[in-house]
Amino acid sequence: MSVEFTVYKGSASEGIVQATTNHPLPKGNQVLPRGRRHREQIGESVTDLKVGDVVGWGYIHDVCGKCEECLHGDDQYCRNKEQYGDSNHHQGSFGSRAIWNADWLYKVPAGLKPEHAAPLMCGGATVFGVIETYNIRPTDRVGVVGIGGLGHLAIQFLAKMGATVVVFSSTESKREEALKKLDVPELDHLIVTASFLPNWQLYVARPC
Repeated sequence: MSVEFTVYKGSASEGIVQATTNHPLPKGNQVLPRGRRHREQIGESVTDLKVGDVVGWGYIHDVCGKCEECLHGDDQYCRNKEQYGDSNHHQGSFGSRAIWNADWLYKVPAGLKPEHAAPLMCGGATVFGVIETYNIRPTDRVGVVGIGGLGHLAIQFLAKMGATVVVFSSTESKREEALKKLDVPELDHLIVTASFLPNWQLYVARPC
């Protein structure tokens, strides 16, 4: 048996296009979420999620679990990973349903709206991973370059955990927000969330 659902995805010449996908019903560790990310059906091996849960997912859909990177906990660097844009093209960017590995679906807590949880699945996970990987602690002074999608989440995570945050932005409209944090002269860490390499001489005491 299979399930049919509508997906929307980009194309080379027609912009966003609508398509129909047929996929076998979930089995093993697979899950079938429907629109608004509620869990509709689960495979027989799924244990941590149940039908009716609200779930979200991020950039990566699956990894091999066997390579050196996976075994060291750096599965985002798995050379055989399935990720947005590179695999599962039949499912599209948006759709009425999807079929995913349960290990890469995350239960959204009650009271947290899906539209508020969604940014945490990609941008939020990206900056939180940096905070954990480099063992940034509440006693640290951390600079954040850029107050965009990644930057504003990094600032919130760091502030909530008690770290002292120094914000850098080249956007004039964000001057007032940034100046509130520019009173610490020395940093323990610098997180760059800009879409381009900054002029490092503006951030270090000696030229690189």
